[in-house]
Amino acid sequence: MAKSPALLLLILLLTADCFVLDFRKKEDEKSKTSLASNESRIPALRESIQNGRKADVLLLGSSLVVTAFSFPDFKLGFAPLKQCGDSYVQIKFLSNLVRERTGKSIYAVNLSCLAATPADALLIVKELVKREKLPKTVVYGIEPRAIADNLTPVGGALGGTAALELAPQYSHPNLFQRGELTAYKLSDLILPKDLRNYFNQLQIKLARLGETPDAKDVDDVIASHFWQLFAVRKNMSDIAQARANIFLKSKIATAPATATAPAKQVKVECVSKDAKLAGTNADTMPWDTVSQQRIQTQLIQYKGHYLPCNKAKMEKNQALLEKLAKICRENGTNLYLVKMPITKDNFSLVPAETANGYDANLSRVAERYQCMLLDLRNGFDQSDFMDTVHLNAKGGEKLQKRLAAALDRSIQ
Repeated sequence: MAKSPALLLLILLLTADCFVLDFRKKEDEKSKTSLASNESRIPALRESIQNGRKADVLLLGSSLVVTAFSFPDFKLGFAPLKQCGDSYVQIKFLSNLVRERTGKSIYAVNLSCLAATPADALLIVKELVKREKLPKTVVYGIEPRAIADNLTPVGGALGGTAALELAPQYSHPNLFQRGELTAYKLSDLILPKDLRNYFNQLQIKLARLGETPDAKDVDDVIASHFWQLFAVRKNMSDIAQARANIFLKSKIATAPATATAPAKQVKVECVSKDAKLAGTNADTMPWDTVSQQRIQTQLIQYKGHYLPCNKAKMEKNQALLEKLAKICRENGTNLYLVKMPITKDNFSLVPAETANGYDANLSRVAERYQCMLLDLRNGFDQSDFMDTVHLNAKGGEKLQKRLAAALDRSIQ
């Protein structure tokens, strides 16, 4: 029996849509695994920025800051273990230390994110300024990887405002900004959810390229993203996938962690892993134990972060760090730049050029913008770490006690 052209067209469209949905699902999964995943932390960051009250002290940085300032809260009983997870952004132990030293109660919040670079810290500070919520004191914990990371885009791990799904907000919007606010509200009413998400993902990929991306990188990202809509509709799934992979060789559209690093890696952010352990005894939490296999695996991983020395990224991150310091100074905020401790084994992998540039850049920014530069790297050994970069609860206690002493002048 002959099939009508309309029926054939309907079957063809349904088949094409199935290919599109399957392809987009795979690309979404690829996007989530391309960097250290902040998926479970983003809602807490968004809530704190948009709806949270203004803090007295804000902490920024990477997963090194996340673990160092959250684990002691659970280990020492300042927070119940059921709260242990990526959504935890409070810093109760540090707040308690400050109260003991100064007699003042403070509200401190930790808006660090995994694999963060200066671009991520700058993003959060800018969004807080728009909402008139930038605290009087900002502490930015920073390690060599954040300055010259081969695996994290210069535009940051988060991917800009689009990744946080923040509604645009301005204290005193100009005409252009009012137009942006109107367009944002209209897009929510007019565009289908799938289409909004599609363009949101494109914004994230472009944001990760940084403020001054190469034209070729921009072309590659746009081409790879729009290919998802059109190539698969030719009912040639295998060919489309192969063609997409060619386009997806740009720095952002591919998975950085698998492009240059060894295939076998261990995720070290651990906060979300330990969330499964809620209700167990805090004295036996695994963040106080370390396996040699884990250490060796992580050292291999960090060779991919450090080698070779990326001078171009160092210069771009230097500029972003200066912008962060400038905004803090203009808003009357005390900025503390904290050199975070890592183990000797890990630091031995850092190229001399990167290590020297890291020290010189932080010193230059601190001097130019009158920031407090704290070197808190000394006095730690392997027993203070859960691997080669992340402090355990014991190490976090040490770090916070030293930081609390340094904050006296800012708090009083």
